[in-house]
Amino acid sequence: LPRQDYQIKTVGSHFSCLFQLLLHKVDACASINLVIKAIETLHMRNRVRILAQSDEIPGAVFVAHSRLPQHLRTSLRDRLSQTTLDHSLIPSISISTPLTTAFDHQYDVVRTLLKNGL
Repeated sequence: LPRQDYQIKTVGSHFSCLFQLLLHKVDACASINLVIKAIETLHMRNRVRILAQSDEIPGAVFVAHSRLPQHLRTSLRDRLSQTTLDHSLIPSISISTPLTTAFDHQYDVVRTLLKNGL
């Protein structure tokens, strides 16, 4: 039964979720593709099982309030699109992720999951 057979626990980050799973503090984890790559790179496939994967959604989300003048929002968006997120905190994975403009339709996969009760 929804909300009776399980509890949802927030753990702070996607990698924290993975570690909670490895420590048997949680039974399942919803995460991002970077964590799946870490599982594969660190040879943890024998310790966890990927139950399902959805289409990708944009990673880092930055939003600006509509009170911010349009020219500043545009300038901020342009500057962020030239930025790269560095994942060097995970030495075995050398991935840098460029920030790109996200569009509302890219989150339809999330809406569908929520609509269908995950």
